[in-house]
Amino acid sequence: MSDRIRGIRQSDIRAMTRAANARGAINLGQGICDLPTPPAVADAAVQAIREGRATYTYAEGDADLRARIASKLARVNGIDADPETEIVVTAGSAAAFTCALHALFDPGDELLVPEPFYGYHVGAARLAGVVPRTVGLAAPAFRLTEEALEAAVTERSRGLVLCTPSNPSGRMLDADEIAAAARVAERHDLHVITNELARYSTERSVRESKLTTIPKDVVETHLLRPAALAPQLNSGALATKVFIVDEAELLDRSPTNAPVQNALLKTLEEPAPGTLIILVTRDEQRLLPTIRSRCQRVRFAPLSDDSMRHWASTRDLPPDQADWARRFGQGSPGLVLEAIATGQDRWRARIEPMVDQLLSGRFPIDLGPEMHALVQDWAAARVEHDKNASKDAANRAACTRMLALVGDILRDRLRTDPVGITPRITTIDAAQSRINANVNLQMVFDALAAELASPPTAPVAFS
Repeated sequence: MSDRIRGIRQSDIRAMTRAANARGAINLGQGICDLPTPPAVADAAVQAIREGRATYTYAEGDADLRARIASKLARVNGIDADPETEIVVTAGSAAAFTCALHALFDPGDELLVPEPFYGYHVGAARLAGVVPRTVGLAAPAFRLTEEALEAAVTERSRGLVLCTPSNPSGRMLDADEIAAAARVAERHDLHVITNELARYSTERSVRESKLTTIPKDVVETHLLRPAALAPQLNSGALATKVFIVDEAELLDRSPTNAPVQNALLKTLEEPAPGTLIILVTRDEQRLLPTIRSRCQRVRFAPLSDDSMRHWASTRDLPPDQADWARRFGQGSPGLVLEAIATGQDRWRARIEPMVDQLLSGRFPIDLGPEMHALVQDWAAARVEHDKNASKDAANRAACTRMLALVGDILRDRLRTDPVGITPRITTIDAAQSRINANVNLQMVFDALAAELASPPTAPVAFS
């Protein structure tokens, strides 16, 4: 028996259920729903089985279901989520909690758990090697206080579990308690794991208690109050204090429920001298019209070729690398710096000779495996460098860069052989479509190599 399961025992709730079943008693201990399954749900399940949709799917959940969840979140909750990288479907919330534990914490990390707690949260944490650290809440109010949370935090604390309504007390956390938890989590860089409450609950406090935005306390602490202070040094610069809010669309749930943006308005209207506030967003419609009217839109367009050449000259890049940087970066110095830092600038030396061999009529059997290996190594290095990075997102980013490299190599040869190169360029779009459809990456690059050797009139289909 492994050490990690020593001391794990059946929860009291499930023990009570077994005892109640053995005696034919009414079970008041476990929240087992005995209501009939809604006919629409039952019919859909039966239909899925009959249509053969009852076998393995992607580990992150059925692609169509994730797309529909993303659509619902955008339509109903005002949340913009990428179904490919930001939504995971699990078999119940217990599985989601377990996934979060293993994805976010290492053995020995501590997880703050307000008490009374749901027994599974503590048991699952221990099984994952995470140390539960309880925060006692006094009956009958069971209020969560900032002082109690602070007293429980140690140098090993990495996360906090928030259940509202609480299981088992059933008590809802109010706005002050959630704000207190947010302040503690922000101060100590804690992951907050919280249950997503029913959007269609009849209780307004339940519907509006989701932590899906940047807390107002965070904005006040790191922007509003510092922005109001006079600069300590007079450097002579036009801007002495610069505040950047990334993903600014998360300041509030929607333009119709925007207390954080409203709090920001006065600072935008009358900023202190030398104060510059930059709101970075991919969806400005999620910002209030009054916010947008007080901002100057700045769209980050790619740099021109001349600007890229000038930038490359300031980095002391060799002439051949400077020319590569101009073409590969496509106007983005950051993309070039990332490529150099992760070794991506060396991809060309390994891929270009094989592409030339292929174009000369000799098929290099290592081309597909080599592209795949470089992509995998780059994604692994990126995740290792950034512990919060998604391996799937890193794989996709690496694939995009590999396809861009192959496209760049082909464009170099387009002038000398437009008839032979043009149909091959279309195979890159086909490869990108397969990546978007979650086709196995090894298969994607093997197919790309084959199609580059003999471009088909129609892309190869995958089932």
